[in-house]
Amino acid sequence: MILWLWSLRPWLGLFLLFELCCGQGVSSLDPEAFAQRAALPGVFVIGFCVPSHEPCKRVHNELVLAAENLGKTSDVSIYEVDCSEHETLCASLDVLSFPTIRTFRHEKWSRYRGPQRATPLLTHVLKQVTNSLVKLDEERFTVMKSLGIPLMALTPAAEDDSSINLMASLAKEELAKDFFVGVMSAAQSGTNAPFITVYNVRDEATPKYDGPFEKKAILHFASLVSQPLIRQFDMSSIVSFMKSGLPIGMMYSANEDERKTLVASLSDVAMKYRGKVNFATVDAIKNSFALEPMGLKPDELPAFVVQANDEIYKLGPGLTITPDAIDGFIKQTLFPGTMQPDPLVVQRM
Repeated sequence: MILWLWSLRPWLGLFLLFELCCGQGVSSLDPEAFAQRAALPGVFVIGFCVPSHEPCKRVHNELVLAAENLGKTSDVSIYEVDCSEHETLCASLDVLSFPTIRTFRHEKWSRYRGPQRATPLLTHVLKQVTNSLVKLDEERFTVMKSLGIPLMALTPAAEDDSSINLMASLAKEELAKDFFVGVMSAAQSGTNAPFITVYNVRDEATPKYDGPFEKKAILHFASLVSQPLIRQFDMSSIVSFMKSGLPIGMMYSANEDERKTLVASLSDVAMKYRGKVNFATVDAIKNSFALEPMGLKPDELPAFVVQANDEIYKLGPGLTITPDAIDGFIKQTLFPGTMQPDPLVVQRM
């Protein structure tokens, strides 16, 4: 061995531990490296694979992507063990099939049983290690707003500790099950009053709370937005809508920007009817086959239609889709009471 390298030998073990603890990407573990990592504090993830196995090649790419994003959000590292090379180690950990993914804290492990893709795995791991208010820098915010659990982000008022303290308390208890909870960094603050924004990849809306900053009010808001307010109409949402048995209010448009504008306009209406009416956006180009059954024509878009069981109601032609118009339309069609139906507003198909 080169003399100067030999002199550094006592430091090589420390260097290895640093790489195991703090390195990004996916590193390979042999039995010795596994024992060293298991002796360190904190959670880590191992994918057990046989590299020649085709599903393992796909999972490797997902692990690399998950590791990249974990490096931006936590100190959790991801490793791989080649079970064709280290059969004894895999057998000692009861690894019986490939690929297998497990999370470890020292030598104690739990099997990850979710989809073997980067985003679900990342969501699962961060949920295990995140039980408090997360400081959202730009990188962490970009990753966490795109996970499988909604991100509730606080933007505090300048020099306001009370809202941060309240959210920190809720993050550990009441909000821990349904949300990641974070606070924007001081550089992103500058408002006169605190507000909360919820980001959910399945929600076309981005709900915002700027009311009284009190525990009861915030928890009520959380109960309304823990599930998507307005979903995109696709195969996955259809199943959810059918299971709920609720009427569906559908916004038909052939233009993506127009659909985004409608979503922003009708978010408060969707929140008002939470638990009574489901709301969805419908891409009228991809779902052109659905126009005729709904009594719609391409030159009538954008359009708003309510389907309740076998009944279909269409907002009257020529009427602008506004919050007041849709609120009144829903009341007349689904919750008739003191209001008298306006034939110009409601067309029954």
